[in-house]
Amino acid sequence: MKKLTAFLVGIFTILSLAACNVGQAPSQSLPQADAIIKTAAKLGIYTHAAETGSATTMQLKKQSINNDAADVFTAETPQALENGELQLLAANVPNDDAASEITQFARKKDLPLLFYGAKPNDEILNSWDKIRFVGAGPKEKGTVLGEIALKLWDSNTALDKNNDGVMQYILLDDGSGSAEFAAEVIEQAGVKTSLLAQRLEVKEAAEAAECLRDVFSSQQSQPEMLFCVGDTAVTGAVMAVQGEGFENGEIPIAAWGESAVMKKLADSGVIAGVGIPDSETEAAILLSMTANAAEQRDLLDGLSVDYDPVERIIPVPCRIYEGKVFR
Repeated sequence: MKKLTAFLVGIFTILSLAACNVGQAPSQSLPQADAIIKTAAKLGIYTHAAETGSATTMQLKKQSINNDAADVFTAETPQALENGELQLLAANVPNDDAASEITQFARKKDLPLLFYGAKPNDEILNSWDKIRFVGAGPKEKGTVLGEIALKLWDSNTALDKNNDGVMQYILLDDGSGSAEFAAEVIEQAGVKTSLLAQRLEVKEAAEAAECLRDVFSSQQSQPEMLFCVGDTAVTGAVMAVQGEGFENGEIPIAAWGESAVMKKLADSGVIAGVGIPDSETEAAILLSMTANAAEQRDLLDGLSVDYDPVERIIPVPCRIYEGKVFR
């Protein structure tokens, strides 16, 4: 296992330098397949029935097979993992009820639990000291939103509808608190911003759509950019924008979302771009922490990742998808 530990240190020294380095190809920050040391660690993945083809779940299976990184077992119910001799649990869940269910199972089995994909609420994350979230935090999400918006703003002067040099935007968030980071990126580039309206914890698409319709029907300035965090917020924004008869891109939607649907919306031009976590790196982190668990070491031992112990987030590199291409 000494070789494995040395190998992991090397991987995550590279990953820490690349964290949220938008546009960088994942292959530049990942280990070569022939360098991975085989481990007998076993990872149980709770893939809820509502999961729609997570890229990270697919990468976990692929890397497990190709690299002998760990044995991976997937199940749509916690009970299906009951008899597995596992070292760690990972879960991609659609809602907090499912997150609570797998948390109870993990505590009963005394297994470390790593959430990925959708981040559960803080109450669940803080309910046990063996829970972590591997994915994009508020800073990563906000940075990506800001970069998508800046590129659009700089390339299309017509977006500044009242020619005042101020980007007027609406924020529809999933509760992650990404707004301040998006505005910070934009203003650091010399562009002033003005927040017209916001919903900070969108639970239903209709709620996001209502927020936009209220602005569209008012006499105040109209939005020049929409920041949407999460698939639900994006869905609501698209409903409202299309319902008002706007053409694609007339009010650009800068989005963060992890489902395959978001990429299809970008391909069709319905949204301007979508930020997503680097699934290859996310999977490598999960498998490497599984190896640490097998050694009965701290999950982060030897890993140069920018872990936030307050938020319990292990950030991963991010990429921007703009329809057919990444940057």
